[in-house]
Amino acid sequence: MNRSPSHIARRAALAVLLGWAGAAHAAPVGDDADWPGDVRRGWAALRAFDCARCHGRDHRGWSAPDLVAAVRDGSRERFMHSVREGEITRGMPGYRSQDAVVAELDAMYAYLRARAEGVIAAGRPPSARTPETGAPR
Repeated sequence: MNRSPSHIARRAALAVLLGWAGAAHAAPVGDDADWPGDVRRGWAALRAFDCARCHGRDHRGWSAPDLVAAVRDGSRERFMHSVREGEITRGMPGYRSQDAVVAELDAMYAYLRARAEGVIAAGRPPSARTPETGAPR
C-alpha cells in the first residue's frame, strides 16, 4: 500500500469530502434541490483527485479535453476506459491502480452526465453554500 505523505494527504482529503457529501437524497436534481448522493460524491471526487488541474476549473477543458463534452458526446464505456487505462499519447495517465479513483468512477460519471444534460450547473453543491449569502463555505 502506498504510504507516501502526498498519498496519505489525498486519501484524507477524499475521506473528508466524501463524508461531507452525505448520503443519497430522493429530491430531484437542480440548482435549488440537494444533489443526489452519487452526483455529490462525483463532484467531491473530481475535486479531491484534482482533475481540474488539467481539465479546467469547471471540467470544460484547459490543457486536457472538456470532460462534460466527452460524457455528452461519448459512451460511458469510453469514459471508464479512458480513466482506467489512460490515453498516454494525449498525456493522460491511467488510474486503474488507484483504488480510490476506480471506486468513484460511477459517481464521477453521474456528476459529469448531470452537467452534460444541463440538470445541474458547475460549482459547489447548493448545500456547500452558506444559506445567508449563497457564498461558498
